[in-house]
Amino acid sequence: MSIKKIEVICKPCDKCVALIEMITESIVFIEKKYKIKINYKFKFTKHLRDIGRYSVNASKAPLLIINGYTEGAGNMKPDVVRATLTRIHAE
Repeated sequence: MSIKKIEVICKPCDKCVALIEMITESIVFIEKKYKIKINYKFKFTKHLRDIGRYSVNASKAPLLIINGYTEGAGNMKPDVVRATLTRIHAE
């Protein structure tokens, strides 16, 4: 499975800005490593009520959803985000 859609659900804050930067840097890393271009759609949802669709408490924002699956919530470290995206790309 490749990365098709990435969604971040969070009210605009420092945590979600940092997560979006981690995602962007990780995508660039994967593209350089595998010498490919990943075509994906990115969506930033500012309404925390949408978190309920994924059975996650709003206090765990930001929520990272990749290809429709919850892949992380709350404070995420850059190496975890990169490893998650790399794993999904390699599947």
